[in-house]
Amino acid sequence: MCGTEFEPVVVDVVDGTGDPVLVEAVTRVLTDAGLTLGTVSSAEVTDSAIEHLEGQEEPVRQLAEALGAVSLLRPATGENLTVVLGSADAAPLVGELAMLTDEQCDTAPAEETD
Repeated sequence: MCGTEFEPVVVDVVDGTGDPVLVEAVTRVLTDAGLTLGTVSSAEVTDSAIEHLEGQEEPVRQLAEALGAVSLLRPATGENLTVVLGSADAAPLVGELAMLTDEQCDTAPAEETD
């Protein structure tokens, strides 16, 4: 997530997919992005979402924009930012996460030309 810095935010993950490998990959990407992992739980959910608390709209919007998932934003029902991996539609969200982890940052100084 080159150039994207997030405020210190705790993120919970709700797994509706039943795929522990997928959940591990998602939590790794979130923590690599500077977010603090809260709880990881399982639930029967079909629709993916990114849930935010009042007052966390901006850092959560930054995350959603980085993931290309602004349409998944909704108010939270829990105590933290929550990424919900729905059984019916987690694949696009996970795909965006995978693309972000593969992104290479160009940190080399620009070559000077005469």
